[in-house]
Amino acid sequence: MKKAILFGKYTDYIYHPLKGVDEEISAIFAPYLEVVPTEDLNIFNADTLAKTELLIFYKDDLDTEVSAKHTAAVLSYVSCGGKLLVVHNGISFYNGYEYFQMVGGKFDYHPDIRDLTFHPDKKHPITEGVSEFIIFDEPYRFEFTSHTPRKVFLEYEMEGKKYPAGWTVDFCSGKIVYLMPGHTAESFKNESYRKLLLNSYKWMCRE
Repeated sequence: MKKAILFGKYTDYIYHPLKGVDEEISAIFAPYLEVVPTEDLNIFNADTLAKTELLIFYKDDLDTEVSAKHTAAVLSYVSCGGKLLVVHNGISFYNGYEYFQMVGGKFDYHPDIRDLTFHPDKKHPITEGVSEFIIFDEPYRFEFTSHTPRKVFLEYEMEGKKYPAGWTVDFCSGKIVYLMPGHTAESFKNESYRKLLLNSYKWMCRE
């Protein structure tokens, strides 16, 4: 079975422990991929990533600082045809413009956690079979660069306005999907969100 690497923090985390989240994500992808959770930065090397079907980020730069060397391996992996699924705080995996431009946005701030209603774009293949859903989560706000085209397929509604909560990026020969929900393991138990995560991988597998 093909392997996915799920990178996060089991120790010395500040806000987002991988424990619990790892079990949910592994179960979601079980029919297609063996998910290997890790907090070891040494996995970010060309040899390991060349054998990786999918890279999943669930870690922010408030925990362990990621070096430019590690990020260069990720950029090379994606640009040469790799698949990167960035979940929730994974958008802050590396605090540098190279990474922000690749994933299509930068975390800015978030208002208080609350019930959020998510609206899928029915025209996008990732949202196939997914209806509007509600999750108790952090409403992230982002800074966007005009240099990276992105296709938004998911929005959340708050106080009468809608904000981006999921998008795709074509980066050289690779593909990236970002999904905002995921503050706790509970978010990953929502059936609509589970389907979005799996659909994201299927979309990245398309030619």
